Amino acid sequence: ASVDARGVVRALGVGAAIVRATAEDGTTATYTVQTREAAASTSASYANHLEFGTPVDGNAADDILVVRSEFVSSWNPARGIPNWVAYNLEATHFGAEDRCDCFTFDPELSAYTPYTTADYTGAGAVAGYGIDRGHLARSFDRTAGSLDNARSFYFSNIIPQASDNNQGPWAAMENYLGDLARFSDRELFIIAGASGSKGTVKNEGRITIPATVWKVAVILPRNAGLADVTSLDDVEIIAAILPNDAGIRNVDWNTYRTTVDAVEALSGYDLLALLRDDLEIALE
Repeated sequence: ASVDARGVVRALGVGAAIVRATAEDGTTATYTVQTREAAASTSASYANHLEFGTPVDGNAADDILVVRSEFVSSWNPARGIPNWVAYNLEATHFGAEDRCDCFTFDPELSAYTPYTTADYTGAGAVAGYGIDRGHLARSFDRTAGSLDNARSFYFSNIIPQASDNNQGPWAAMENYLGDLARFSDRELFIIAGASGSKGTVKNEGRITIPATVWKVAVILPRNAGLADVTSLDDVEIIAAILPNDAGIRNVDWNTYRTTVDAVEALSGYDLLALLRDDLEIALE
């Protein structure tokens, strides 16, 4: 393994890395970190993450698409975070893999100035409230393989999220949607995004802290898709806009439910554009 000047450890090969950490008072300890090569799941079946259309707004220049097996991300270089992440969700996407906690700048974005997890260190102290490295496509929804999970920790899927939001109503909504896929035989197509600005992480001008986070979920029977939506009875849609604020940890996520039209008005993105026009108007 290697350790950079800011303490970020990177695996260089498979095996056991022994890391020694020394505090300012001279106290020291060693830690053994097992490293392994990530492998993609052979059981997860990912459908088209953009089944209902690619979200578009009036400025294609700040929508750098990263297309992966596990999700599709729209990266905004000016904001240093994704605009949105689209992902399919169904029962085969869950497995025994644990979260890797391996936050990494997406190698598909090598043309842009990278950052590391160290750039988040101390963010909460500066902001005055807890800030998490929040997933747009949940880590737990990508546990069928170690590579599937590791890719969910790319910063193309991560935003600075108020801890009370991320661990409160946002997590409750994730659990609700994930349980539909795991236990209720549902196929979901989800678009999650971040809008507005509350400044940047540690006021450094690199990583925008969004003012709101939003999510739109299209819910269908297992193995169904766009072609199966021929009437309003064929589909359920859930939309929500959550403030990226402290103090909302115990708020019921249903409090923030809204319409797709409201999400579009907030974000500027046209969503679900491939739906038949009459159905799109009614459902949104």
